[in-house]
Amino acid sequence: GTLDAGVDHTNRGEGDVQGTVFGVSNGAPVPNAVAAPERKLTRVSSSSTAQSLLGFRGSEDLGGGYRAGFQLEGTLVPDTGTLGNDDRMFGRVAVVSVTTPYHALRFGRQGPPMLVAYSLATTERLGTTDLMGAGLVVNNLQSRWDNMIGYWARTGSWLVIAGVSPNAGVANRISAARAPAANATTGQILGGKTAGNETPEHQGLAHAAMVSYSSEGLVLTGGYHYNKFNAQIGLASATAFVPLFNAQSYRGGLVGAKYTISDWGTTIGANFHIGNFEEEGNVDPEVRSIAFGVRHTFGLVSVLAQA
Repeated sequence: GTLDAGVDHTNRGEGDVQGTVFGVSNGAPVPNAVAAPERKLTRVSSSSTAQSLLGFRGSEDLGGGYRAGFQLEGTLVPDTGTLGNDDRMFGRVAVVSVTTPYHALRFGRQGPPMLVAYSLATTERLGTTDLMGAGLVVNNLQSRWDNMIGYWARTGSWLVIAGVSPNAGVANRISAARAPAANATTGQILGGKTAGNETPEHQGLAHAAMVSYSSEGLVLTGGYHYNKFNAQIGLASATAFVPLFNAQSYRGGLVGAKYTISDWGTTIGANFHIGNFEEEGNVDPEVRSIAFGVRHTFGLVSVLAQA
């Protein structure tokens, strides 16, 4: 396991929400200074440079190069002593697996191929301060899937991962509500505690794949990701839901590279991510992120910069 805690200071400028539903209250416009005020906060935070987690894993030798195994991981929030991943005990990973000398099948909640592709293309460890993982938050289901069947194959310097899920974590209504307040009326976040319940309509169907090449300090990686939504996205209160639009699907892609100069203790990396949401109507938002990073190690101390 890992525990990561620290103290940080955030300084958020005043936002501009005029012309949106956030800038209106009871039919009357609300000034930006009230609707999206400037905010400064000093706080104890967790998972800044690495995800805080507690995990268990084991395997059984079946002979002939075959092994059966399991892995359980839960996110810990050390500043408050609670569970992360929407209050799931094993919200990061909960899988059983069968492994051969060259292939592996993994069944259950786990990181999809896009998450693995990002982990290989960053100079950090995908904590909250890792800007090279910014593309992951475009769609929360690029981080964890429910009900996933995963296939892993490694040969020489190549690694290939493919995955499919009948419902990776999409509820009938999508909102910012989280457990325990989330319910069928308010909706919940993508990948929320009960969002992965399977439906005959295959809501939340997902498939993805990634490939990487690693040799002598060089890592090249690429990934593709698809989610079927077919759900309303809206604003949630304690007892109500205000629909904003209907989300049909999401597609995303990543290419990345990283190179480590072992004699210097220096790692440099870059990645490019693009994501596209398909909605009912003529507006299909597209989000792009380009990230660069460098990390240099002096003995037990590492210094890094990202943009």
